[in-house]
Formats: sequence, C-alpha cells, structure tokens
Amino acid sequence: MNRREQWRKVLDSEVQRWSAMSCQQLISELHDHQAYEIEFDSKKYQVEVELLENTNNYVNVMVAVDDGSLPASISPLTHTFIRSKPHRPGRVLPPESHRAQRGRRLPASIISAARAIAVGKCWSRNLSDGGSPSNAFASRHRELAKETANW
Repeated sequence: MNRREQWRKVLDSEVQRWSAMSCQQLISELHDHQAYEIEFDSKKYQVEVELLENTNNYVNVMVAVDDGSLPASISPLTHTFIRSKPHRPGRVLPPESHRAQRGRRLPASIISAARAIAVGKCWSRNLSDGGSPSNAFASRHRELAKETANW
C-alpha cells in the first residue's frame, strides 16, 4: 500500500468524525485552526482541520492529512465538505440568480494548476520565514479558496 492510500484511510476516518458534527459544533471547535497528531496502524499522522467559510447559509470545512515526511507532505491529502445551516425565520437567502452564478466553475485542471503554482510560491516564501510546509499550504489554500469561490 503506498503512502497516499495510507493517508486516505486516516483522512476518511477524520472526515467522518468532523462531518458528523453540527454547524454550531464545527464553528465552536474550529474558531482557531486545528492541527494535531494521531496514531493509526502504529504510524503517526498530522491532521489539520480548518473552517474555510462561515456564511449565513453554510460552513465549509477542510481536513488535511499527511505523515510529516518531505517532500510528500508538501501536498497533503485533503477533503472539504459543506454543512448547511438550518434555516432560521428572518434570514434572507440570496436570490436564485446569485446562487446560479456562484455555481459556475472553471475546469478543475485550470484551478489545480493555479493552486499548485501559488502553493509552491507560498510554501517557499513561508519556509524562508521559518514557517512549516503544512502551515504554508493551509494558509495558501484558504487564500485560494476565497479567490476562486466566484470563478
């Protein structure tokens, strides 16, 4: 079994754990970036969980897993999920036209290429400042998620 397949098992269990939480639990647990280490099949893995978006209608959460080894951990295995917030009376939902516009996306290959280039630049910049690769990736991932949300 290769490294990414091992990471996938850990990622799946962590995604299951975090996605079982309600919106309120996610918001309270993820008010700060969560980074921790777990042991799975006698090996240690680094897990990072981050609240990417907290809108009136939903929360967007990212879970990332790697084993801390370089260079493989420069690009951790990630999964994002969206948890809808319960509709509250008095909350105004965006008009259908705005929702439809947000649904338009560029082809995944273009977005992936842009992210890979940006993450590489961010990673080298943050490491020269004494940061870690996983923190650099998470920071840039947040920035890119915000930038590409309206593509």
